[in-house]
Amino acid sequence: MKVNMILGILENYPEANFQLHIEGYAEPGYTDPDSGLIATGNWNPRSWGQDGVPAPKSDRVMPRIADILDKLGVELEWEDEWEACGKCNKLVRTSPDSYGWTRSYWRDEYGEVACQDCVLEDPSDYLKFLEGNPQSADTLDLDLGEAGYFQVNEESFESGLYGNQCDNPEVIAESMRKLGVNRFVFGIDSVGQFDVNFSLWVHESEKHLLPDCDIESEGADPAIAMQSALKDASRKVGELEGQGVKVVTCHSDGTATARLVSKRDFLSGKALD
Repeated sequence: MKVNMILGILENYPEANFQLHIEGYAEPGYTDPDSGLIATGNWNPRSWGQDGVPAPKSDRVMPRIADILDKLGVELEWEDEWEACGKCNKLVRTSPDSYGWTRSYWRDEYGEVACQDCVLEDPSDYLKFLEGNPQSADTLDLDLGEAGYFQVNEESFESGLYGNQCDNPEVIAESMRKLGVNRFVFGIDSVGQFDVNFSLWVHESEKHLLPDCDIESEGADPAIAMQSALKDASRKVGELEGQGVKVVTCHSDGTATARLVSKRDFLSGKALD
């Protein structure tokens, strides 16, 4: 009955743009609503009005629809924070909701999303994706030991902005390749506001190639790079002239870029485009 009512809303409001999900959540910590219905969309009005003049009614369709759906017991989520698993169609969060959040899904090289439960049914393709890849790390509830991998260091590597947290996956990966080790995987152990702890796992078939001493792991100090980027940002912001919103981006190489964007682009989320 509720689904039919929602379909009626779509017929009466051709401007409406939202997706209805009946499969529920795959994201850990989330409980499916009693209604069994979740809707994802952009619930903001298309415009906010100016100088005390309210936006036209046609621009406020989505907030009105959100209110109707909420009264029907539909759970509302923002469309840019969630995606559906390509296998089971359950929802996974793709945008952090806390400092310690990590992905509970895998996005493969083709951009397809698979939730943790679906990946763990057969993680072979997932592990192939991770092996030898310093740009990716396991964030799922996967037992790498049971999967045939050996943890290289008892203590986690650290990368962050608190100083001397210099461990770099790229440096570690290069160290592994020099040893002839190619079947290695990184795993995320914990995530903080300004740092991350991670581990290195090597497949048992290549364990004999590991040295008895510590491997090379340290790169440039991210804390020093951030200090340099902030100084660069301050200088470049001071050089900006004209009307608009000042937007600064700090880069990992210790540099920054600064530019002016219009208020319209800033409010519409295009400041970093």
